[in-house]
Amino acid sequence: MAKQHPKDYPGLKARFFHSAATVGDSLFVWAGGQAGLPNVHDSTEKRKFTNTIQHFTASSGQWFARETTGVPPLGVTAYSCTAINDHLYYFGGYCNHDNCFHNSITRLDAISLQWSEIEPTDSTKPVMRRGCGGMLSFEHDGSKLHGGRWRTNEHSMYNLSSGKWDNVLIIGECIPPADGFIIEKISNTRAVLFGGIVQDEATASNNIYILNLNLSLSTVSWQCIKKPEVIDQWPVGRYNHAAAIILKKSGCPLLVICGGMNNDDDTLDDCWIFDTTQHTWTTWTKV
Repeated sequence: MAKQHPKDYPGLKARFFHSAATVGDSLFVWAGGQAGLPNVHDSTEKRKFTNTIQHFTASSGQWFARETTGVPPLGVTAYSCTAINDHLYYFGGYCNHDNCFHNSITRLDAISLQWSEIEPTDSTKPVMRRGCGGMLSFEHDGSKLHGGRWRTNEHSMYNLSSGKWDNVLIIGECIPPADGFIIEKISNTRAVLFGGIVQDEATASNNIYILNLNLSLSTVSWQCIKKPEVIDQWPVGRYNHAAAIILKKSGCPLLVICGGMNNDDDTLDDCWIFDTTQHTWTTWTKV
């Protein structure tokens, strides 16, 4: 399948290796790889890309470019992002030059659009500088980070109340060192992870991993769900895909995945739904 080039839409410039987060009925998209983004650590020209955030509202159905204040992160692509109340938190990312990755935490106030640095990038920190990983928030007082380049499966937990990185005890079968996966929260103690490029095999995974978190014990337990041989209804391995959680009327969380790249680096255009209770996949039929 031929690779498709991204298109610009009214109010939103084409980009890749970015993340989106929601606050209320607003969707925010910041930075990402774009045409003209300088391959430098920092510069006035680079700040022209990072000082602006794209804001979409469901009520208007339109994108708006919003100017921010303060100092934005230097990790402009492959960063991780999560929303807590009226704030967006950005971790790590690639600096768009050489092998420069970050492990900083920066907060953006979604109301005032002002940046605040929570943790600067520091190679001596007990958390790896990385990108293409995942980030989740639990209990509205901490953020859990998982995996990312360079294809690690390092787990890191930052407590926003204490301002410290906590040690995490890992139980069960978690994903091997990987990047390009998706991880989505399905409750305040559970999350689901799918896909990614696994380091040892250098192949795209199609395993599902269910995370259970015990915050009081700083313990993460994992369950790996692999494709049964007798079942054909299962998505192919992929990486750099998109995902979201939707709720059925019964309250059961469903994981929706779309697109991505397969082992041959072909662009995928399929869409699948994973029932997190029944552990079954269904696919959407194109109309």
